[in-house]
Amino acid sequence: MIIQQGPSSQEDGRKMLLEYGKEYSLLCKLNDAKLAYFMVWPSLKYYHSFDSVIKNHEDAASINNAILLPVGRIWKDYIDSMKTKEYYGPDGFHPSLKGSQVAAEIIMDNLFN
Repeated sequence: MIIQQGPSSQEDGRKMLLEYGKEYSLLCKLNDAKLAYFMVWPSLKYYHSFDSVIKNHEDAASINNAILLPVGRIWKDYIDSMKTKEYYGPDGFHPSLKGSQVAAEIIMDNLFN
């Protein structure tokens, strides 16, 4: 089961990732499934909060013994090293086609490798 949550850099978002993740993890155990967190990214307006997004997803996945789909971390590494925002679409929040393709590759690599 893949879950994803929006405002994950803030304390309320962290709490939701941890608490609801625990509930989903229990449901997965009851149904012989595995939980996976889709690590998101902040909008360009809130790019400064990216490290908190990463930390909160990493902590939640670790605490809830879940798979981490580190899309946000890989996006940030690429954006910071290449000095480009090409993974973002025109609205500065949703992904571009390239960003969507990269996200899909990261998800597939982490689920099936």
